[in-house]
Amino acid sequence: MRFVIILGYLFFSAMHSAYADNTVNIVIFNEKSAYQKTFYRHLLTYIDTTKIEIISIDSSEISTSKVAEKNPSLIINLDKTLTESLINLGVDTPIFHTLITIADSQKLLPCKTPCISRKNHFFVLDQPPSRTLGLIQLIDPNASNIGVIYSKNSMSLLRSIQKKSINTPQHIKGFSSDSTSLGFILNDVAKSSDIILAVADTSIYNASTLPQILLTSYRHRTPVIGFSKSFIKAGAVSGVLSNLQQLAKQLAENILEHHNKRQILSKGIIYPKYFSVMSNRRVASSLNLHFDDDKKLTSVLISRELP
Repeated sequence: MRFVIILGYLFFSAMHSAYADNTVNIVIFNEKSAYQKTFYRHLLTYIDTTKIEIISIDSSEISTSKVAEKNPSLIINLDKTLTESLINLGVDTPIFHTLITIADSQKLLPCKTPCISRKNHFFVLDQPPSRTLGLIQLIDPNASNIGVIYSKNSMSLLRSIQKKSINTPQHIKGFSSDSTSLGFILNDVAKSSDIILAVADTSIYNASTLPQILLTSYRHRTPVIGFSKSFIKAGAVSGVLSNLQQLAKQLAENILEHHNKRQILSKGIIYPKYFSVMSNRRVASSLNLHFDDDKKLTSVLISRELP
């Protein structure tokens, strides 16, 4: 009998030890979105759920009471349409927003400073300016005039790109536009730029405008640096990309940092850590651009970011 009691005590102690540091994290996503569900599955592969508890909630069911009853130490939001609502919930819990662009965040949140002070961190899809400018230098070292079409939502990203270019031979010229006025400036952008650097702003780059942008730039033999796989396949010469597995891995690492009580060092915006280069060799060849293979380009960019 004593043996049974001791065995039961040891079993309870082991279970208690395993879950003593258990941290509840709520992941909010739209269950009707295959994109968000795929990301969530990737995220779970990088998290030890015996130490960090993950609870998922469909974005259609989110409410202050629903969040409060779970008493989470962290909220992870995969649904960008909920960003403003979550910030306005009034909870003091840190929130990691992901699968969102800088342009999205500027459009949804006019409150940059208050949002940051409320412990909101944005794991954006945009690549850091130094990385994209580095790719341009590797693809065409002689390209000095870089054209960037931007809207009010991507103005802050343009400024970041211009700031990073100060100590380089690259001159960044911004062209303000939106989808309605884009056609009036495209020829000027293509003629005055050595390369057009596209930013992830759907008010400029979308299904209806992309063919016109690519055709105009190609007619002037001006390469375009894209920001997505489909963009590059459609006719951009190259781009730096982070896939869902890479984004999920980085987010999981930051969830673990939070679990271990380590401060997340950011000013609200966190750029992708893991990435690779993808190029359209057919377009590059037609523009008489010859550069290293994508694996080599990726390796060089990674080496430049090592401490």
